[in-house]
Amino acid sequence: MKYQELSTDIIEKFNSIIEQKAFSVNFNFLFLAKEGQKQLIKISKVPPAFEFKYDVHMLVEVNEEMYDKFDDESVEILFEQQIDRIQYDFEKEKLKLVNPDFVSFSGIISKYGVEKVARANEVQDLTVKQTEDEAATA
Repeated sequence: MKYQELSTDIIEKFNSIIEQKAFSVNFNFLFLAKEGQKQLIKISKVPPAFEFKYDVHMLVEVNEEMYDKFDDESVEILFEQQIDRIQYDFEKEKLKLVNPDFVSFSGIISKYGVEKVARANEVQDLTVKQTEDEAATA
């Protein structure tokens, strides 16, 4: 995999999306183009030494070849999905990346629709939590 400087247009697109988010802390990104990456965008935390030395908190890798093949709405959705993984832990005063809160299969979503699948997943999560709480108090 080969790294290059990421084009200014893509960085501006990323920044326009992240500006719409309501992050309560500021953090800096290191942007790179990554040839051969299997997904359009990938955000990862940088090692503490990089954070200290270069004053960056997250690495944003974009496959520019893929970027040129996507329409604007798809780019926005894929960028936003990665950006939404970023959370700040106020207790530990650290940025962290979280997994998506909604996971399913396309066939299930096509059959039942996003809202019904999300509701079923939410009911399941609440039921598991309730069962765990009941077991803890027993």
